[in-house]
Amino acid sequence: MSNSPDLSDPVFRMADQARPPVLPWLWPDRIPIGALTLLVGDPAVGKSILATDLIAHVTTGRPWPDDPLYAEKSDPQRMLSAPYRGRVVFVTPEESLGSTIHPRLIAAGADPTAVLILDGIRPVHHPHTLPFSLTLHIDQLIAAIRALSWPRLVILDNLPALLAPLPDLSSNSSCPGEPRSRASVARALAHIAAAFSVAIVATAHLCKSRSHALLHRAHASLAFLGIARSVLLVARHPLEPSRCLLLSQKSSLAPTPPPLAFQIKAGPRIDWCPASLPDISPALHDLPAEERSALAEAVEWLTDFLSAGPRPARELVNAAYSAALSLPTLRRAKTLLGVRSMKSAADSCWNWQLPPAASAPVKSQDAQNGATKT
Repeated sequence: MSNSPDLSDPVFRMADQARPPVLPWLWPDRIPIGALTLLVGDPAVGKSILATDLIAHVTTGRPWPDDPLYAEKSDPQRMLSAPYRGRVVFVTPEESLGSTIHPRLIAAGADPTAVLILDGIRPVHHPHTLPFSLTLHIDQLIAAIRALSWPRLVILDNLPALLAPLPDLSSNSSCPGEPRSRASVARALAHIAAAFSVAIVATAHLCKSRSHALLHRAHASLAFLGIARSVLLVARHPLEPSRCLLLSQKSSLAPTPPPLAFQIKAGPRIDWCPASLPDISPALHDLPAEERSALAEAVEWLTDFLSAGPRPARELVNAAYSAALSLPTLRRAKTLLGVRSMKSAADSCWNWQLPPAASAPVKSQDAQNGATKT
């Protein structure tokens, strides 16, 4: 081995010397402590309101909605999966504390005295508060965590806004330091979560393009998707648009948990519906991750396409091809949704039509008579 001062010795150990740690959970099988979790979904599906609901559970010790005793409203100390009551660091640059954040916390039943809102950064000798940026202010995030004395949860809402470059910041001598890359930010967040034994949950929108796999549509770099130990998807219920589903899209540390349903009530607040999940949810849940993502995409696309009424099968197949949906996946989505094939009396063409929203998915006409209607 060379004695040159320019070379460094490797640090290694044998694999049998490692001992798997006991994994603590903030929300069992969904949000691990000591790791990064992503909460992704289309705009306006309730990700920020859901983040506020998470804060309420943590700051009050309320049980999680999939706890068997959740519906009984029992003493939180008796709940099997009740989170330890703790404090939260909340970073949300797009919302106002007075008009949005505080009313939502109250509506969710959270304890506002246990929530630290990171408004921004005020550099030394600088007259104004600057927006918080993950690419520049990781050290300040660590300072906020330390100021709260070991919080249990950090919420970053939303990730793209927190990664956006700040205008004219590079020329401001009061704010030294080079911006971090997104990959560096992702690694730093994972390190912070592990070092402080805190769960970090970051929200992100899905882009509109459907030519990529569902996870690749998240407005976050692949580094975040790779480093996150859990990725949760919020999506509209395909049969009941007034409800949303919370589905696990990546679960590196536990078996994939079953989907949950919720509605957004006045307040706004989350009203969980742990009992009657639709037949489509276990169908998606039992598939491998890649197939589940593709089928969920097809279900959402087909629901949107048929929402205005029956459409010709040929037109629908051509549109699905343009949206990069395969015909086998489209047919599976059709079966899950209970879409009906009906022959038009006017031109004898086959049309696809959604069933009534109140009815459960039914067996498609294709399976009933064996005819080929595409």
